[in-house]
Amino acid sequence: MKRPDPSRVPVEAKSDAHRLLLRDDWAGTEMRFTAPREFIYADHVDEMPRALDRMERVRTAGQWCAGYVSYETGCGLDPRNTVPARWRDVRVTSTAGPSNS
Repeated sequence: MKRPDPSRVPVEAKSDAHRLLLRDDWAGTEMRFTAPREFIYADHVDEMPRALDRMERVRTAGQWCAGYVSYETGCGLDPRNTVPARWRDVRVTSTAGPSNS
């Protein structure tokens, strides 16, 4: 399946399509992320180093990375694992930081 191109999403859909809410119910806090600057994906194990490197460069540039890396990603990064994987493991956006909206 081909990944949709975010630049081709209609403008009216973009306002709601790419929001992320991270809640910490124990602390009673939340952070909302909107208006992503970039999407960082890794659909295959061999793409993981590139995605992780990009996330680190974004972070060291003072931006935020918000999204998820699936639990199963660890298996794909283990060099002893010889089973080929086709996961959609990493879905991260880089943003200036949490918004107040």
